[in-house]
Amino acid sequence: MPHNGPFPSAEADRNDYYIAAVPYLTNAANLARLLVSTPNKNALLAAFTSWNNSYPFCQNPDTKTKTMVDNKNKADEAMQTALRNIYHDIPQSVLTTQDRNTLRIAPPAGGHHAPLPTPTD
Repeated sequence: MPHNGPFPSAEADRNDYYIAAVPYLTNAANLARLLVSTPNKNALLAAFTSWNNSYPFCQNPDTKTKTMVDNKNKADEAMQTALRNIYHDIPQSVLTTQDRNTLRIAPPAGGHHAPLPTPTD
């Protein structure tokens, strides 16, 4: 997994990730099961709209401008922030294998630990 979490470093791959993650998270059943709050959902949808309104224009040399690139970069930052906020709030216990694979959320490191011995002093 890349150093920046579940987000691919290549922009085209990140776009594909957003296209898969946003509908998955905003599906009514997943919203309820993953306990995604309305403010987090709204922030994600607003960021995704901004991303979709700027990213395609940055792929075409005829429509790519400095302003459009700046807008795309701000939208990308907003997308990652919104997704991190959602991922931070999802209880690890409700994540399924499909959730982890779709959203690229790694399982907690270390697994299960043996219980600590009871102190005698």
